Amino acid sequence: MKLKIPNFGSLPNQNLLDNGDFQIWQYGESFTINQDKQQMTASRWWCWSPQGHIVEKNANGGIKITTKNTTCGLYQYLENELEDGEDYTISALINGALKSFTFTYDSSNDENIGNSNFSILKSTNEHVRIGVVFEANKTSICKYVKLERGKFATFFISKKYSEEWAECCRYYAQWCFAFAMTNSYEYNVSFPIKMRTTPAYTFSDVRYGINGQNIKTSFTDSHTTGVQLTFIDSNIMRFRQNYQDGVIAVTCRVILDAEIS
Repeated sequence: MKLKIPNFGSLPNQNLLDNGDFQIWQYGESFTINQDKQQMTASRWWCWSPQGHIVEKNANGGIKITTKNTTCGLYQYLENELEDGEDYTISALINGALKSFTFTYDSSNDENIGNSNFSILKSTNEHVRIGVVFEANKTSICKYVKLERGKFATFFISKKYSEEWAECCRYYAQWCFAFAMTNSYEYNVSFPIKMRTTPAYTFSDVRYGINGQNIKTSFTDSHTTGVQLTFIDSNIMRFRQNYQDGVIAVTCRVILDAEIS
């Protein structure tokens, strides 16, 4: 007797993009794209244009793009290189219609490839830039973007919110921390998740002092007073109290930026 194996259709391939369903919005939820430089939108996704495009979180899921005068590209840099000679397919659900484009990757090709809906480019920073292109003078809703191996688009499966959040935090993270330290004592602050690389950092809401005194608004660069940042890598920050008597309590908000640019 032969067993009949049911046909469930094509199994879904892994999505090589982060935040393809626009769950994570670490930078805010509404943006005016009006500069000729990389402006972040939903986590991992960025635009550039002087035209004043409006990019925002869509109330019913996904991302909403209102273009002005020209098309608008929504881009993401890949951390890992694509493989030469391999076929890839990028797909997106735009205004309820599934769009897709299949290409064979050639690392020696520096030209932009794609069609009216997609853009693939190996940029001067040696990372592949993947883009979805939206029509000029139109409001578009995009809910799913997927890059996968193969010649066909397979169905999109969202990651759990916590998984997507953790992956996005490798590129950009912000949180508050607090610690106390004594004279000439070093203190390590571990990051919630290992960053992609050593990040740029921005401090805000810094408060430190002895028994509530000597309140400051930023970490000092002085080698003789206060608290100083002495080391940072993809895992930790290290602070040192510089020759000030007593216990210093520190509270702070920090932004860590390791996004590809």
